[in-house]
Amino acid sequence: MKKNIIRSTIVVVALLIVGACEKPEIGHLSDNIFYNNSVYYVERGKTTYSSPIVANGSSSPLNVELLKVKDSVGNDVTVIFKEPQKIKVYDQPVTYLDSTMELLNSRFKDSVVQPFKISPIGGRMEFTPATTFLPGGSYTIDLKVNNVKGEKIIEDAAKIVLTNSTGVPYRMVFKRVRDYSVGSTLNNTDDENITIDVNFVPGTQEETKCIYKFMDKNGVVFNPKAGEITRWLPTWPCIDNWDPYFTPKLTETLIEHQMPGLIGFTFPYFNSLVVEGQSWDQGGDALSYFKIPKGYLNEYDVNIQVAFAFRFYAQGTYDITVHLNKLTRK
Repeated sequence: MKKNIIRSTIVVVALLIVGACEKPEIGHLSDNIFYNNSVYYVERGKTTYSSPIVANGSSSPLNVELLKVKDSVGNDVTVIFKEPQKIKVYDQPVTYLDSTMELLNSRFKDSVVQPFKISPIGGRMEFTPATTFLPGGSYTIDLKVNNVKGEKIIEDAAKIVLTNSTGVPYRMVFKRVRDYSVGSTLNNTDDENITIDVNFVPGTQEETKCIYKFMDKNGVVFNPKAGEITRWLPTWPCIDNWDPYFTPKLTETLIEHQMPGLIGFTFPYFNSLVVEGQSWDQGGDALSYFKIPKGYLNEYDVNIQVAFAFRFYAQGTYDITVHLNKLTRK
């Protein structure tokens, strides 16, 4: 009996010794680490962030490394996603006094940034304005994650779709045709008097411009070069006051006005200005005042004012047609 007790005691002690020699398991690395969204839509040229990767109970900190970016047919395009690009960022506020491209550029500074990177702790995806240099399309990423427990390779951890602007490229905030003569009945913003159509074509910085056409109710185009469309008064703002960096070009059918087209620099570029000594502050609505001078219309023998205001958000060409629905050109 005593021998059995002794043997049992020896076995228990031996098991305790073995157990004491085994190292306890340290940390946890989940087999199911993922991003909340399986597809991320990213607008090229905009700063965008994802949520951190879902560690799913893995021990912190969870370290994440980008291994590869692949295009839609599996080509490795990691290099172009990591290649630093030069972009401009605000250094000082822009005012109407910054009236040349040289002065405008002095208000920005160059910053060199990667289009895309992964936060090394937590795995947040970070996209910068330098994504404007990347081709649009669908991509997938491969990652390596590790913590105190070990490491794992996650292939196709997320799908990224780079798009052009997903928001509206412009907004028209005001339009009006008006006769200032005594007893006038032409002072209207209604569509029956004036409508404005805009056709936008995305483009590069060099292609960013506005092309204005003015048509009567029969579709006949007014001739800016001949003075049939001019600015309202020297002291009232027009397109070249809100965009002073380029001189408008006048032809027999249109006014073409180039814009800076800097990424992230949207029109209007400033909220207030001074025109020939007169101050204007229109709360961010860059109203431009045009005139159809006396003598160019069948219905009226007075100056007619045409006014509108836009906000432009994207690079490209804006074809703007102003329809004057109750007026006919002589």
